This record gives sequence, structure tokens and C-alpha cells, in this order.
Amino acid sequence: MFIISFVIVGNVQDFSGFLIEMIVRTVGEMLVWPGVPSVAAKHAPKGRAGFYQGIVNRTATGGRMLGPLFGGMLVDIFNIRILFQTIMGLLVLVLMLTIVYS
Repeated sequence: MFIISFVIVGNVQDFSGFLIEMIVRTVGEMLVWPGVPSVAAKHAPKGRAGFYQGIVNRTATGGRMLGPLFGGMLVDIFNIRILFQTIMGLLVLVLMLTIVYS
């Protein structure tokens, strides 16, 4: 759903397209983020679930901190299309790694 939302926002021309993109991304976030700490707890060694959940949450916070910085740099140096292509490429990479892991 994240990939779909970035494909949509990279090709919209008016407000209704941005609205659709935000709905798609919000639904994706609602489905993904509540389950991430539980997956970390499930795969953690016995008695270490909280530690691994903390690592997952710190990593997510780091991404929220550094993402706008590097995204802004990409847009300043190149353009917004390069930013969207980079994000979509990273999401596809994560999807492939998830499939391989599963």
C-alpha cells in the first residue's frame, strides 16, 4: 500500500489525487505499524521481547527523523520525481527482502 501511495502522489495533478493518496497511505499505516512490535516480540529470545521492541521503535523514530532530512536533500539536489523513485525503490527492496525472509 505504501508503494501504491507513492505511485499515486508522484502522478497527481490536483487536490483529489492527494486526498486519495493520503487515504491509501493512512490505511497502509493502520495495517502495518500496530503489528511491527508484536512481530519483534514474537521473534525475540525469551525474556528479551521488550529490548527488541525498543530497537524496532528506535529504528522507526530514527527513520522519521532522518527521512525528511535526506528527502529534502534529494529534492534540493535533484527533483521531487527522484525522491519518489528512490522511496519506491526502497519499498520494493524491502518487499523483496520480506518475501525472501518469509
